[in-house]
Amino acid sequence: MVDDTTEPSRRPAGDGAPPAEVTIDVSLVAGLLADQHPDLADLSLRPVASGWDNAAFRLGDRLVVRLPRRALAASHVVHEAALVPRIAAAVPLAVPVPVRLGGPGRGYPWSWSICRWIPGSDALSEAVHPTGQAADTLAAFLAALWSLDPRGAPANPWRGGPLTGRDAITRERLARVSTRHREDPAVLAAVWEAATAAPPAVGPGVLIHGDLHPANLVVVDGRLVGVLDFGDLTVGDPATDLVVAWSL
Repeated sequence: MVDDTTEPSRRPAGDGAPPAEVTIDVSLVAGLLADQHPDLADLSLRPVASGWDNAAFRLGDRLVVRLPRRALAASHVVHEAALVPRIAAAVPLAVPVPVRLGGPGRGYPWSWSICRWIPGSDALSEAVHPTGQAADTLAAFLAALWSLDPRGAPANPWRGGPLTGRDAITRERLARVSTRHREDPAVLAAVWEAATAAPPAVGPGVLIHGDLHPANLVVVDGRLVGVLDFGDLTVGDPATDLVVAWSL
């Protein structure tokens, strides 16, 4: 059942997001459901988000269909199906546990998933209350995540490594910043110099989320209740996940 209403609690991909490599619309998703999960095909279906890596469609009241929109993200479905259920059992926040998987069909080339829907708004749309609840709960979430056995986590060359590995591209982008921007280019360059001069992490890496920012945090009535999108999950420096402190 197609529902054309939109839902404001999840945001679309922002400026600079890579283009989708395949067209994903309600008609395609409805067809995939009818072919592969016919017992769910009569539930209401509506688009709710299109991020850098996935398009998401609300399925009924309790589920969400997530489909990779580019080849680079296609393997995320398999990794999330293997690891997110184990994470869900260990952390104090809700996470979108995959409950079913789908495969290629109707011209769509990759695997896709049906996950549990986490009610609420992202932390860009709804601010968290300044009571410390979000910080305390997020700290407990990260401590639990980092303590899990990281074996089986995928490699990710863009997350969790030393900053020196990002030096060239960061300097190239810093060169684009002009005095017309709010940020002072000299200040940004000094911050980057200090960061890359810091000692690298010591010891084995831990299981990290890898993409922890406000659009991947779920808020209800100002309280942090969930964490979304484990597509960048990998083993690396836990400091990677602390970037959320600068944006929440």
